[in-house]
Amino acid sequence: MTSSLIRQLDCRLIGNGWSDLEARHGGLNRVKNRLQRSAKRDAYVVPANCSRIGVLNALRDKNIPGADTANLICGTCIAREACINADGPGYGFLNQRRNVLGAPLLRAHPDSLPDPEDYPLENTMLIWDEPGQNFQVKQSVTVTFSDLQQTITTLIIYPEIFALVQPLLSALLPLMDGSIKLGKYGLNHLALKSRLPDMAGVKLGEIALILMPNLGFLNTSSDYGIDLADLPKQLRKKFSERDSEMAEQARNGVVKQWLIPLIRILQGGAGCIQVSRYGLLTLNTPNPRHRDLAQAAQANVFLDATLSREDLALKLGCSPDEILVVRQAVPDTGNLEVIQVADMGRVGMSRGGDQTKRIDALVQHYQDLDAVNTRTIDFKQFEKDGAWWRDSRGVNDFLTVQTLVLVGTPCRNLNDLAAEFAITSGYYPEEEDPAFKAFVDRSILAEIHQAIGRLRAHRRPGESLQVVLISNIDMDIPVQQIQAKDLTIEAAHKTERVRLAIESAILQLQAKGEKVTQQIVSAMTKIPRGTIARYWRLFISLLDSFNSKVNNSKNVSEADQDCHQAIAGVLDELADLPIDDLLPSLNEVFFDWLKPREWANVWDKVSISCQMAILEGVAMMLPVKLLEETLPEKPNQTVQLSQHV
Repeated sequence: MTSSLIRQLDCRLIGNGWSDLEARHGGLNRVKNRLQRSAKRDAYVVPANCSRIGVLNALRDKNIPGADTANLICGTCIAREACINADGPGYGFLNQRRNVLGAPLLRAHPDSLPDPEDYPLENTMLIWDEPGQNFQVKQSVTVTFSDLQQTITTLIIYPEIFALVQPLLSALLPLMDGSIKLGKYGLNHLALKSRLPDMAGVKLGEIALILMPNLGFLNTSSDYGIDLADLPKQLRKKFSERDSEMAEQARNGVVKQWLIPLIRILQGGAGCIQVSRYGLLTLNTPNPRHRDLAQAAQANVFLDATLSREDLALKLGCSPDEILVVRQAVPDTGNLEVIQVADMGRVGMSRGGDQTKRIDALVQHYQDLDAVNTRTIDFKQFEKDGAWWRDSRGVNDFLTVQTLVLVGTPCRNLNDLAAEFAITSGYYPEEEDPAFKAFVDRSILAEIHQAIGRLRAHRRPGESLQVVLISNIDMDIPVQQIQAKDLTIEAAHKTERVRLAIESAILQLQAKGEKVTQQIVSAMTKIPRGTIARYWRLFISLLDSFNSKVNNSKNVSEADQDCHQAIAGVLDELADLPIDDLLPSLNEVFFDWLKPREWANVWDKVSISCQMAILEGVAMMLPVKLLEETLPEKPNQTVQLSQHV
């Protein structure tokens, strides 16, 4: 059975007798109920099974073929004999692998399985868990400006060879050194390719020979005419260097293997390229490893509740008719309600300050209703209880949750999706390509359906459950759509909040009678009617701050920030006062304590509900006709995802 989550798979679901084929690792620690790779210097609960993780990762980063194979990594290791025959801290990978590969039932990450040419699979059935996420068809290598410089330095001493690639390297330099501003999303394959020279006819043999990586540092006895792998253990130990030292040599001395794959793509080979706004060049090329495993096996079973037959066929390179689809009949227990808050926008990973406040208000609303049984899944940088992709599929962490809030539209990087589409479909999509748009939508909806399934509603028929989706994605299942302001006024759009405050003030003023409005307010508050102009200025300033996208705290000293935060706290308390006490207090705070240029920064720090109360109070000082002219139009935020792709 192949899975990226072999340490988390529940044996009760697939029966006993399964052995785990563990990958190389530098130690595992436990997070919640999961084992994961330990970061450097982290404490671990499972010791490392390999002492060469550092150099292995460095060689992978350099795109060295076979970087993690035993032939390259293990031969010169001082722990080789122990690793083959036993387990211990820093060794045991080879012993574990030998023992598990002989088992009749084994679970493994697909990348850990041996090459089918070395380990025949004609009598084997492979069961793929979550292939929509785990079955890979491409590999990526990221090229930095330093990598570009290293390649130029290596080639420039061979003038005739360098002349062949100089136009290409010269075209890449300004794109990667920051000389040219590339825009928010950088350049995709089509845009980047149009800026690079034609490389047709360039012979790659001699270039590849010059750029061939020098891995002599792994075989330190070669200078003496003997292979380090042939030495006895004790002698091998004297010549071997520490993993960290070899990793440093790999990072500094080995040339990243990127130029040849790039030229092949430019000459019409399979793959695509892109450069980010930060000047990072990414090459995406076909990776046939998983497809080769599937084709070599006697049979394949793909377990995925949301992967379509068509998308699996693209991954496998076969016709959809060759795939038999078997579905489990899941009873509709009628105990799950899906609520969609669709007026918050797309809700991606880039969020404005106001949008963040509104999302927090929605999440807090459900927390206030039932903190014990409410959990939230969001993107990793915002996560509270779980993160998209990591916790939204293949886990049972939310089996006791009754309300699951899903924040955002779980769309993978569009360039990455375009690269996968290009490799599986054979062409790179234009921006408005309908097939690509449908591909993106299927990818997003698959993740949302997987997340909805975390509650396992069909297993809990006696419980009332709900999923709240904060996104404007066009769903393909029945949902109850609701506006954010109908859940909590704290989550209302800025324009909606202004409108509600002004409408409330108008209703109050009209109820008192238009002829006596200003006189009544002036008498109540002991504020002269001549100050209306000042309040009009304040009112407009506060409205402008709602619509401003400028960071009002920029260039404000830390001491002033603290002072403004304290004043915002005072305004939060004043907002609950009756109108005859509120307005004189606002007069003092805004016109005596603060300068007009400070208003916006303080206003940003006031809670949403108090902002509305204050706006309403200030509006009470203004003529009804003037207020009616300032009423904003209702916000239109029903843009569908397809307009963002």
